[in-house]
Amino acid sequence: MKKILALTLSVLMLFAVLAGCGGKDKKLSDEEMIVGRWEMTTDIGKTFVASFEMMGIEVNTDKKAEMTVYYEFNADGTYEVSVDEASAEKAVESMTEMAKDLVRSLYPEETLEQMAAEEGMDVEEMMDAMAAEVAGEMDMTDMNETGDYKFENGKLYMDGEEGFNYTLTKTKLELTGIDTSEMDSDEEAAISMMLEYMFPMVMKKVS
Repeated sequence: MKKILALTLSVLMLFAVLAGCGGKDKKLSDEEMIVGRWEMTTDIGKTFVASFEMMGIEVNTDKKAEMTVYYEFNADGTYEVSVDEASAEKAVESMTEMAKDLVRSLYPEETLEQMAAEEGMDVEEMMDAMAAEVAGEMDMTDMNETGDYKFENGKLYMDGEEGFNYTLTKTKLELTGIDTSEMDSDEEAAISMMLEYMFPMVMKKVS
């Protein structure tokens, strides 16, 4: 019996030591937790759809245009954004297909045939030419940027833009919206639908 009691006390003491060590973990500040490289997969097709819906035009498509974006937050208050080029190329391809869907939803087939004939093409050739033009105008690497960031008044600011509402842990950064308090009602109304499609923006820490 004494051996059992001694063993029990030893186990309890071990747990107490472990609990004490755990309690000494330093609670990291947001400034400390954000330092590192973060990865985000975003569907830029959502903003494409939103931009037309804001004009009252419904885009009839179930396609996605996802690409991977990396955010590097440095301890000196600077950040870098870089787009994964392979995923960006696929996203552009998807966007061109979405553009085709939009055109087909706007015009009846007879009208498309007439438009194509005027260009000396059939409908598919016209669509491919249009898609190539759209792709030529899209450069996702324009998203690559550097700037300064800071935490202030419970918001994350990047390069002087509107503050992001956010939640942050050691492994996850979620941007849940932007501060619209300084916008007038017309400005806020104009971008409200776009914001619904953009957020939340979820990043996971990769290093």
